[in-house]
Amino acid sequence: MAAGPSIGLFVIFSLLVVGIKAENLQTARSLKSLEHRRLFVFGDSFADTGNKQNPNEPYYSLRKPYGETYPLYPTGRWSDGKVMTDFVATYMDLISPVPYTKRNDSILLQKYGMNFAYGGTGVFDTFTGLPDMTQQIDAFEQLINSGLYADHLDSSVALVSYAGNDYRVYLENNGSLAGLGAFRQQVVQQLTANLQRLHNLGVKRVAVTNLQPIGCSPTVTYSTNFTQCSSLYNGLSQLHNQLLNASVQALSPPVVILDNYNAFLTVLQQETFGNRLKACCMGVNITVWCGTVDGSGNKQYTLCPLPWTTFWWDSCHPSHFAWKALIEYHRPSLDQLLA
Repeated sequence: MAAGPSIGLFVIFSLLVVGIKAENLQTARSLKSLEHRRLFVFGDSFADTGNKQNPNEPYYSLRKPYGETYPLYPTGRWSDGKVMTDFVATYMDLISPVPYTKRNDSILLQKYGMNFAYGGTGVFDTFTGLPDMTQQIDAFEQLINSGLYADHLDSSVALVSYAGNDYRVYLENNGSLAGLGAFRQQVVQQLTANLQRLHNLGVKRVAVTNLQPIGCSPTVTYSTNFTQCSSLYNGLSQLHNQLLNASVQALSPPVVILDNYNAFLTVLQQETFGNRLKACCMGVNITVWCGTVDGSGNKQYTLCPLPWTTFWWDSCHPSHFAWKALIEYHRPSLDQLLA
């Protein structure tokens, strides 16, 4: 009779040991998954961390005052500091991925992932002479076929930035919104095909931004002396986003949408950003860009004294401090990618 309690304790102890081993095994698997996690980035200037290294126009992001907050000099980022890619990588406990044009160290690339995004590009040709999203994914596929990321795809994340450069080119070419509905269908169809292709290449965790409220960018609010957003242009963003939401529903595994539209509107109302609709760095008139100098080297732009108080860095790109706040808004969506 006295052996009963001893047997019971032995069983309990054995179960605890099994539980601890199972927990340790799960922890080991999680750590191994994190070890192999990489961030791959595609898209435009919201995500580009320095793929263009020629200071000729229109790459003003390689000129001062870009980068004045971080790292204190221009890096090709369209901001005074970090952009969306950098903050997403930090949230994932990763180093920001290496720009594709700096792919000269295979060990570095295997360790940090890669950024294929180029400022000014879209899903179609935007006449920048730079790789559109399809060509960016082509370059990614070539690296996969070379065996570079064979062990990393299943646990990695693809971040796709879409800020609407195709629509800008459409409006410049056509001069009006006429016929935009059919073009919108083409844009979203191609964007969705790109997302599915990333899945097919082996990346199961994919996130895409929806379209920010274009009508709140300084390029547009300039016409009202930076006093109000344009409901017409914000409506363009909303229609794109509605179509994107419907289109990605059919994708499997599910694609996470980073809701830049509501994120921008929410962060724009934060008290930190006292000047909400005017950029920190503005050309002296609407025809010149932040970073422009004349033939004598004279600045053709004005610069605010406190960048951390402005949401917009230049006429269409958020500041370092705005991106930091925007990523805080996106935390629940980013958590879905890391589950």
